[in-house]
Amino acid sequence: MSEFLINIFFNVLKGYLLCFFSLSSVTNIVATRFIRPILAYPRFFKLLRPQQYEKQMGGIEIMHTFTERIIEERRVALQNKSNSKSAAIHSELAENGIKQRMALLDVLLQSTTTDGQPLTDAQIRDEVNTFMFEGHDTTTSAISFCLYLLSRHTDCQRTLFEEIRAHFGDDTKRPIKLCDLQNLNYLNCVIKEALRLYPPIPVIGRWLKEELILPDVTLPPRTNVLILLWQILRDSDVYEDPERFWPERHATANERANPFSNIPFSAGPRNCIGQKFAIFEIRTVLVQVLRHFELLPMGAPVEPSIKIVLRSKSGVNMGLKRRVYE
Repeated sequence: MSEFLINIFFNVLKGYLLCFFSLSSVTNIVATRFIRPILAYPRFFKLLRPQQYEKQMGGIEIMHTFTERIIEERRVALQNKSNSKSAAIHSELAENGIKQRMALLDVLLQSTTTDGQPLTDAQIRDEVNTFMFEGHDTTTSAISFCLYLLSRHTDCQRTLFEEIRAHFGDDTKRPIKLCDLQNLNYLNCVIKEALRLYPPIPVIGRWLKEELILPDVTLPPRTNVLILLWQILRDSDVYEDPERFWPERHATANERANPFSNIPFSAGPRNCIGQKFAIFEIRTVLVQVLRHFELLPMGAPVEPSIKIVLRSKSGVNMGLKRRVYE
């Protein structure tokens, strides 16, 4: 039995690692096509960069295969589930006033379109891919740049640690709960400011369904539009001293801002599906790191590289010193 479980574990791990390396490869290729418009057209891309084209298509096939296997395994599991057992569990939860929660994949498998038809496998796969893969590098990027900024701004780091210590005390083994994170106001300000300066997705795209009339130009339908979040979030008309890391700016309302002035996760019906979970992850990691370590300004400064996901050409460097409670 143990050998069987170990085999399952390594098969899943192997599949995930293949997906991870495929995702990294495809992301780099797409980023190259992103800044070279002629390569955006599949026929030109295949003609001018045949090796990259094959590598991209191979990587996409690996990711699709992995996701489709997960979907099929979950579909079979749901079909084999005992209805009477599920009904009993649901009834027991309802009696205790507890709302039954469903995993994202379960929701998608049981969802229907506006005309009452179930989602196709391709539609489910695309949603799962979005949640699994887009939340991978983006959250890592956000956490890395946030820690970097704290390492370079010792006053901000000290203020945040004092807030964390006042709430959690000196017991570093105390578990973190959701209600804890909601009460850390300065932590939220730090995260907002880090995401403003270093948004994980610095550029987003939209496809115009209808004509868009702007003061200086009118864009026709079916136009692809690039929205530079990197520039929007550093707008001097909205933010005082926009290049400065200043978490306190988010503690009070900004009269010069509008609902779309601070949108590191995009906005509207196509905003980031996992933004609440991402914020929860960032909060948790920052609290845990600062409870155990002091961040030191070591290594080369960051050199932002604006691709699909924000990275640094020089890496994200800092030092760690074991924190001593006195």
